[in-house]
Amino acid sequence: MKRFLFLAVIILFTFFGCAKDNSTTPTGEQTTIRLLNMVYDGGALDLRVNGTLVSSGTTFGTSSGYKETISGNGLEISVHNAGDSVPRNSSKHDMVEGSAYTMYAFPPNNAFSSGFVADPRSTTPEKSRIKLVNACPDTNKFELRITASSSKLLGPIERSRSTTYIDLEAGSYRFSLRNPSDSTFSAEYEAVILNGQGAYTIVIHGTQDESDPYPFGIRMFTDNGAGTEYIDWVEAPTTAKISFVNSVEGSNVHISIDGSIPQIQYLYYPYPSPYLTVASGAHTFSVVSGSTALVANQAIMLDPYKTYSLYITGTMVPANIAPLLFQDQTDPIPGAAFVRFIHNISDAPKLGVYFADIPATGTETTLPGADKVAFRESASGTIKAGTYGVLFRDALADTTLFKAPDVRLDAEKIYTVWVGGSKSSKTMRAVWITHN
Repeated sequence: MKRFLFLAVIILFTFFGCAKDNSTTPTGEQTTIRLLNMVYDGGALDLRVNGTLVSSGTTFGTSSGYKETISGNGLEISVHNAGDSVPRNSSKHDMVEGSAYTMYAFPPNNAFSSGFVADPRSTTPEKSRIKLVNACPDTNKFELRITASSSKLLGPIERSRSTTYIDLEAGSYRFSLRNPSDSTFSAEYEAVILNGQGAYTIVIHGTQDESDPYPFGIRMFTDNGAGTEYIDWVEAPTTAKISFVNSVEGSNVHISIDGSIPQIQYLYYPYPSPYLTVASGAHTFSVVSGSTALVANQAIMLDPYKTYSLYITGTMVPANIAPLLFQDQTDPIPGAAFVRFIHNISDAPKLGVYFADIPATGTETTLPGADKVAFRESASGTIKAGTYGVLFRDALADTTLFKAPDVRLDAEKIYTVWVGGSKSSKTMRAVWITHN
């Protein structure tokens, strides 16, 4: 009799253990899901999984926090107006045991939509990870960049979409937002801290219509822990950076921007100034050497988030001074050095710059367009990393005017080499500037 009862228990256990639907109750780490409500013109929202209420009353701009739920395949995940059993939106998704997920509610309320993503939040101690969500209903796509970089980190991303995570070194970052189809749009933000092993969701929200009550902004949610914390990014004034270089032989100069008080004093030939951060837009600058005004209230335009070098070129006697403004390369080139060549010798012919391998192999390399560069002109391009002898040749006579000291060029470094001095007085020289 006891054997019969024991067998019956095994049969019943087996029956009920197998008689389950497409969901499972986690036996190890819990599966979790949260709701981010970004519907600026709607009310509070509930989240349900297979009809079971998981979170309730999540208001605009907030996260419900990660809530424990079931795992399985083809689970029905629905978003509801708070307290309403009828879904605003419903879709089926797989959820793996022990994993975390987010359901986004996207605006506007009269065209409500939602999006479901996995949140693989774990990364290494020295890394942070970020993803970008576009909850702005305008038709624009957006890219996220590190400020002053010309390459994107994330995007371009359409409305009601999310990217996957990418990893960055933990630390402080200034980020910028761009619209690749509208060069006039840019938004730069004050520095934010990304902690080691931190995971973050960066949400673009509101609209770009200044006449409505839904301001455009960025809210960064912390995906670690409960997944409820957030900070709002603070938009920074648009700025640019500029360095001045004195290439006028024998001079030292004072330089003032937008006024008569010099921001840079005693800038001797052939040195560059540090980069100055100034507001983007229109400016004037003046250059004085002793009591002589070399440049007086010269107008320049500096684009937001760009970096520039301005060269004071020519000679004091005879008086032949002119400024040259260049936008600087700021993004390193993977696997190669970037070199810009500027010809600032007023009495020299067109020059070609050549890089000879060291140890000598008989191979010489030039930059694109750098074989015939006239006074106050430039050329730039990439060159493989290595040690080189640098030759400057008369482009027409094909004779070497002078040879600069050997130079080591490293991959992913950005350089300018400019030549100054005088051919007639035999004071020609090459000056190297490393920009990063």
